[in-house]
Amino acid sequence: MRFTFRERKTLEISVELPNTVSIVAPNGTTDKTVNAYVKKKANWIVQKLFLFKYMEFRKINREMVNGESLLYLG
Repeated sequence: MRFTFRERKTLEISVELPNTVSIVAPNGTTDKTVNAYVKKKANWIVQKLFLFKYMEFRKINREMVNGESLLYLG
């Protein structure tokens, strides 16, 4: 689990491949507040982790070649 503080107003929890949970909290937020929020969202976090468990994660290394086209935003 990654935990960072930033200049923002709300807490953010994101679940990413492979099995990484990131928490971004506003500056000055106490650990008690963050722990309470994570406990509140625990079912959602576990649900997403189980969903990602069955997805195959492969990092694709791409080399940019002059003249090659690529999809942008989709």
